[in-house]
Amino acid sequence: MIHKLISAAIVVCSATSVASADLYVEQTGTGIPLGSWAAPLGAFSTTGPIDFVAAQITTGDPFSATAFQGFNVGGWNQMMNDGFLATASGPGAASVGFDLHFSGEITTPVEFDIAAYSGNTWLGSVHGIWAGGALGPFISFTQGIWNPGGGGFAVPAPGAAILCLLGLGTLGLVRSRFC
Repeated sequence: MIHKLISAAIVVCSATSVASADLYVEQTGTGIPLGSWAAPLGAFSTTGPIDFVAAQITTGDPFSATAFQGFNVGGWNQMMNDGFLATASGPGAASVGFDLHFSGEITTPVEFDIAAYSGNTWLGSVHGIWAGGALGPFISFTQGIWNPGGGGFAVPAPGAAILCLLGLGTLGLVRSRFC
């Protein structure tokens, strides 16, 4: 019985600690002032073709009326935009370039998340921070955990490893107490 529990714990730990997102986003040029402003971005994945992208504002001014513009892959279009959540989709591609438009001034700081999908498969997300400034500053990206279609949230690998160790520790206590 204990061997089955240990085996199950090892399987769960190995499955959760190696899970990682495979979405990379980079700023491909300087911010573009347009009264509002736009950030030229490129998203790519090595796991599967990107066919859907979602972006959400977490802090700062909302998106412009057309948040996604200037796609470098034909057939891509913005699907919806409520100011704080915008989506776009098109034919699957390993990389997709686009301009993400914000309604505020280029000098106003803003934070946002971008998530991408291949069909129903979440490829990952990034969190972007624009500190504000004219043309020169760039967006700082970090790996994100936002999964708008996931029915919950992703547990990052370090968090999964800690949960795994807690589970193994609990298993050890149960084993020592009952065996």
